[in-house]
Amino acid sequence: MIIWILAAVVGLLVIGYLVLGRYVLRLDSKREVLHLYENVEWNTEAVEYVRRQVRELKWSIISWVAGLMLVQTVVIFLAIIYILENTGN
Repeated sequence: MIIWILAAVVGLLVIGYLVLGRYVLRLDSKREVLHLYENVEWNTEAVEYVRRQVRELKWSIISWVAGLMLVQTVVIFLAIIYILENTGN
């Protein structure tokens, strides 16, 4: 049973890093677009739009990471409780 719990924790970590990696890639691509638009001085509306998108994406990443950390903490605590209850004193 311990193997299943460890597999669940590792699975959550892998899924979390895959999701986080996807958002980081999107953030990098939007930053590249921002740098391209900053070179064009007359297109300030596009620069502001991309800046807003990057800001929203940053908060999305922060919320995903916080959520994943919370889920992983709960799973680890449940695993510890399960192990302590089933070791038998």
